[in-house]
Amino acid sequence: MRNPIPSLLSPSVAAGVFLFLLLTACGQQNSFPDDNALYDMEVEEEIIPITRQAEVVPPPPSFSETGDDQDPADEVVKSLIIRQGDMEIEVKEVEKAKAGLDVLVQTHKGYYSNEQYQDAWNRLSYTLSIRIPSDRFEAFVKGVEEGEGRIVSKQITARDVTEEYLDLELRQKNILSFLKRYNEMLKQAKNVEEMLQIQKRIDELENGVERVVGRLKFLNDRVKYSTLNIEIYQHIKHEKAQVEEDGFFTRLWEGLTKGWDRFLNFIIGLATNWSLFLILAVIVYFVMKLWRRRKGRK
Repeated sequence: MRNPIPSLLSPSVAAGVFLFLLLTACGQQNSFPDDNALYDMEVEEEIIPITRQAEVVPPPPSFSETGDDQDPADEVVKSLIIRQGDMEIEVKEVEKAKAGLDVLVQTHKGYYSNEQYQDAWNRLSYTLSIRIPSDRFEAFVKGVEEGEGRIVSKQITARDVTEEYLDLELRQKNILSFLKRYNEMLKQAKNVEEMLQIQKRIDELENGVERVVGRLKFLNDRVKYSTLNIEIYQHIKHEKAQVEEDGFFTRLWEGLTKGWDRFLNFIIGLATNWSLFLILAVIVYFVMKLWRRRKGRK
């Protein structure tokens, strides 16, 4: 009976053992990634998907397991809606209408983000920007419509930002992951040039995080509080005042008073422009003197 051990040392098996040992030795090397590694990380960042569908929405179970015909994957993510509206209302008494709006805003736990009052020649108006909790927005709009005044124009819009919000969350997660890796690489940098290169990338990633966080906060605010811009105005009719006819002595006294005032103003004008009159007097004097001299020669 032959020994089985020599059969295990066939050329193909020996080559496989050698390749395994070579890969193991390479894997045990603890060297800092070079420029090519940095480039690969940057390329990897660019191709990372920014959609959370694969992470957030799990595979839907079969209908036999849920016991109904509704796909539960549709309820995993709550829709994020931004509602905004514009209304123009003509009222009979603008101050009364404004007071009614004040009560309505307070009732629905809202607030004015902007308030402007204008008193024009034939129009009094309030331009208001009102923030209302989203779950009370429809009730607030209905309350405005049922209030006093005639609705001249109305426009309500709703924008779904769910996909944008989820994409931003995933982008933030990816950036933070890369930021952690670059910070670890910074600790292992071999020279100053390598440190500067990695630090520059870290600064760019931190700026990216700030922009994403700012956008997320903005979307959160707009989703939580809806905005309604309202202009309420009142038309004004101007009538000429009727002046009563005054008596003779009253009008005479007013005439004398006005005449005296004009005389005083004339004296004040002469006193103010004395230099001009002096120059005119000198010119007239020399002109008359020249005229008399020519007349005497004739």
